[in-house]
Amino acid sequence: MAKLLRGTRRMLRGTQASASGSASCGRPYSSVAVVGAGAAGLVAARELARENLHVTLFERGSEVGGTWVYNEEAAGDKSAYHIHSSLYKSLRVNLPKEIMGYSDFPFVDRTGMRYCKHLEVHQYLQDFASFFGIDRFIEKDTLVEQAEATSEDKWRLRVRPKGSEESEERVFDALVVCNGHFESPKLPQGVDKGFVGAQVHSRDYKRADVEEFIGKRVLVVGAGPSGDDLSREVAQVASAVHWSGRGFDRFDADKMASFRDSLPPKVRLCSNVVRVEGGMAHFEKGEDEPAEVDTILWCTGYHYSVPFLTGDVVETRNGRIEPLYEHLFHPSFGARLSFIGLGFRILPFPFFEIQAKWVAKCLAGGCELPPKQEMLRRALSFYESIDREGARIDMTHCMDGIQWDYLERITSQVEGCEKLEDWKIQLYELNRAKKAKHPNQYRDLVLPEERPFMDAGREAMIREDHHHNL
Repeated sequence: MAKLLRGTRRMLRGTQASASGSASCGRPYSSVAVVGAGAAGLVAARELARENLHVTLFERGSEVGGTWVYNEEAAGDKSAYHIHSSLYKSLRVNLPKEIMGYSDFPFVDRTGMRYCKHLEVHQYLQDFASFFGIDRFIEKDTLVEQAEATSEDKWRLRVRPKGSEESEERVFDALVVCNGHFESPKLPQGVDKGFVGAQVHSRDYKRADVEEFIGKRVLVVGAGPSGDDLSREVAQVASAVHWSGRGFDRFDADKMASFRDSLPPKVRLCSNVVRVEGGMAHFEKGEDEPAEVDTILWCTGYHYSVPFLTGDVVETRNGRIEPLYEHLFHPSFGARLSFIGLGFRILPFPFFEIQAKWVAKCLAGGCELPPKQEMLRRALSFYESIDREGARIDMTHCMDGIQWDYLERITSQVEGCEKLEDWKIQLYELNRAKKAKHPNQYRDLVLPEERPFMDAGREAMIREDHHHNL
């Protein structure tokens, strides 16, 4: 971190003359570049346009939706303009649609599935872009090759439309990064000690009925949502599944017993895998016997990556983007450089929307950030607290247990930004508890205590649908 901090402090010294006082100085900006037309980028463009800012939304793919654009053959296309979808064919979301949508554009019930399939989410994002006229801001099939801060407090972008032999230079007042974090796969270091079988990251998993899994002994690594879904799915065709993860250590005896009972007979829970040699997997806890495996399915997450930012503006090697104030603003640039959607274990679309409202209001001059040195101090203090607690650095942007306070901090200081409705929070928390108790059935199970909040969701759908049709 030392190199990064030296670079950040150099940038702060270089901008103090023009940015004494608050980071935005109450000064409105005019032109804003948004990178990425996924769920975060689309709502960012909408909110920026609502503040009468000139928005250009760059999307390197041919359609909106980001990671929700499913492509079965995604792994085979190496084009820089190709969006590699991390979705798998059978994926259903792990949140009920009543709470998934943006505040004024709820999901329409097209299928009767509360926990819908990925195709319905993609259609929702397309409908959102069309309804709010976001398409007019988008330059599709356009790759952002480089973004560089200039001495005139601008951002100089080098972009290349697909099929063009030469790139174009474009200049903007501010840059909003919404390029997602489900593309660069993360693999644990030092585990593979010469494994001789097949290896697949969940990024490249599409379905189970392929050679790597049929009749094979499969090691699934990772205790998160993907590890859970794919362990169960692969068990339908594999001869055995050994599911390894660090998260199982946090289960008490009752939860572990309940969880084991929910698994298919072929799935064996194991402690964290420490090495795989030849065809043998070895685990952290001695009571877990080594297992012979033919295939490893890594469900171990993703790296953050911002390949188009030049120099040492941000550091990503530690499994987070730093330095950032409130997971969003770069202290050296204030509102002129923001990163929407880095958080995980969140209620995603409403989370992105509230962040986008803060960014837009700051750029329009309606909201001020703290002075740059103060933002850096708070960011460093936050990182130091993580170090003191011995927490994993790559969990820096994890919002588990803190997202509601985080969102309330934003809404309390952004004029016109309404708080997240209490019924959505309650339904989210009920969903968490339901998933923990019924991990295999929660998507198709309706608990009695959910129904009042489901009714609130239906009323919101009817209200907004009427409003949109006026």
